[in-house]
Amino acid sequence: MTNVFIFTAGNADARRHLRETIERPIPSDKVLPRFPSDLRESVKRLARDDDFYVWDTVPGPQNIPRWESMTAGDWVLCVFQKNGYRFVARVLAYGRDLPPLARERHA
Repeated sequence: MTNVFIFTAGNADARRHLRETIERPIPSDKVLPRFPSDLRESVKRLARDDDFYVWDTVPGPQNIPRWESMTAGDWVLCVFQKNGYRFVARVLAYGRDLPPLARERHA
């Protein structure tokens, strides 16, 4: 069964995070080293134009159950401010306990 997840980017911090992680993809040379070596080739095949779109979140009472129910093939919609959906994405893969890619976007 395919799920649909919705997240908001309604405050200034969330919009800044959205600009740094979704509007500007992360180059694969910053993403691939974060994965175990035996998974890198399969992860690399998921990239489009050699870039990755990454959204991370902090653990919390709502975030953990959502994360645990997410699977490849699910859809993610982003509500931007009050006016509707600005981004839609299909989950190709996800990882847990990886070094924080989104927060180190420009490192």
